[in-house]
Amino acid sequence: ILAGVTQDAIFGLREEVDHKIGKLPLRYFDTHQRGDLLSRVTNDIDNISTTIQQVMMQLVTAVLTVIGVLVMMLWISPLLALISLLVVPLSLVVTMVIARRSQPHFIAQWKWTGDLNGHVEEMTTGHNLVKVFNRQQWAIDEFERSNDELYRASFKAQFSSGIIQPTLMVIGNLNYVLIAVIGG
Repeated sequence: ILAGVTQDAIFGLREEVDHKIGKLPLRYFDTHQRGDLLSRVTNDIDNISTTIQQVMMQLVTAVLTVIGVLVMMLWISPLLALISLLVVPLSLVVTMVIARRSQPHFIAQWKWTGDLNGHVEEMTTGHNLVKVFNRQQWAIDEFERSNDELYRASFKAQFSSGIIQPTLMVIGNLNYVLIAVIGG
């Protein structure tokens, strides 16, 4: 059911993007690389689709798990349940802070992905013109510059978002110790 809902939403999103692209003025296509536009549209929609599918499945599972665990915790020991629930706001704050700091890196990653894909598309389709005007070295230099920027942005984005899980594990372990001490 969730997969069907997700695909319907993405189908509608693709139709809206197609409609929007159809309304763009010609000067937009003159000033932007065709490959950049195509790359951004396809990559962004694929990422949104993947994210929605994963989040929807995890959300349903997580909500049911949290409700079940919460009921059992309150039934067994309301004091220990309260102590373990105090960690939830801390985890949310830590996640939000890290996510907020990693967001600009993800924006840069997608910008450079679009630029790099646009450059490759333009150089591939205009290969003969590049050779005729002896612009091979410029094309190589531009590719290397965009590729380096994409590497830097991707590394920063993945690193900064990758520290969320270990940080939450530390908070969870501290919570576990606190519950063990008080429960003992």
